[in-house]
Order: sequence, then C-alpha cells, then structure tokens
Amino acid sequence: MDFKSLGLLLAAAAAVVGSVFGLFGSVLQALVPPSQDLAPTLYAGIASLAALLILLIVVMLMPARLTLRQRRWIVGFTAVLGVGAFWALLSYVGALNSFVFRYPEVVPAGQKAQRHIRGEYTELGRAITRDMSVAAAIDSVGGLPMARDNQLLWTEQSQKDVEMRLVERYVLSLALLTAALFSVLVAAHRIRRPKA
Repeated sequence: MDFKSLGLLLAAAAAVVGSVFGLFGSVLQALVPPSQDLAPTLYAGIASLAALLILLIVVMLMPARLTLRQRRWIVGFTAVLGVGAFWALLSYVGALNSFVFRYPEVVPAGQKAQRHIRGEYTELGRAITRDMSVAAAIDSVGGLPMARDNQLLWTEQSQKDVEMRLVERYVLSLALLTAALFSVLVAAHRIRRPKA
C-alpha cells in the first residue's frame, strides 16, 4: 500500500468517525443515554476508534488487487456489519424507550423535563405504573428524591444495571455503525479498482 492510498484511507476513517459523532452530537442527541455516573460518549469514542484500528489493519494487510472471491467476501462482510449495526441500533432504541423517562411530567413554560433512567420495577412499581406513566407514579409516591432514596419503584442496583446495559448497547451500536460505514467506503474503493 502506497502513502497516497494510506492517506486516503486515514482521511476516510477520520471522516467516518467525525460523521458518526457529529450525528450523535446533534440530530441523534436524544439517543445518547442520560447517564449520571458513566460517560457514554467517551466509551463510544474508544469503541469506534478500536473498530477503526482493527479495520485499518485488515485493509493494510489486504492485497492491492482483489480476486473475485475476495471482492465477494468484502461485500458479504460489509453486509453483515450493516445488518449488525441496524439490529444493535434497533435493540438499543427499544431499550431506551423502555427505561428512559422524562420528569417532571408538567414543567413551566420555557423549561424542559429532564431525562432519567429507571430500573426494573419492584412489585410496588409494577402495581403503580400499571395505570399511570412513570412520571405520574413518581409524583404519587412523593417525587423523584423520595422514590429514588426509598427505592419504592425500582432498586438502586437495578437502576445501575439498566444504565450499564444502555451504555453498553449505545457503545456497541456506535462501534458497529462506524465499522459498517468504513467498510462501505473500503468496499466501494477496493471493488471499483480494476483487476491487474
């Protein structure tokens, strides 16, 4: 691999990482888990960079001219990564919709309700939330500090476990999305090249 190709490859990698983080920093900001203790964006950055480094090594070891079989393998690998990224993102969004809530339910004009992560419900939590929203259930037990400190609707450990699961799924989604986008670029570049 010559320096020009390596430079283009590194530029493509930087563009992919920048694009993915740009999307999750702006348009897709609502998909970042509202974690108080963990830093999901930091972990996602590390996972995306690790995925890119592995793919860069694979691409650098790839022969300059690919056989038809190798081209098909690259297309298959890219398709599997794309499906995996799509599945991971859908799974993550489903978990996010299940465990993230906004509180308080009614806020004064000009203010926004904050996003919080709940845990798996206790028996009392299941009974109360059967007929009302999470925010209404929290209000019915005396507010968020009362519900959280007395572990009325969910336990603290359960909330931490759910928070960790959400961050793990977020990181996996970002890493797979980064790898899939980079693989598409590499596949398009390598497959387009004429065989010697």
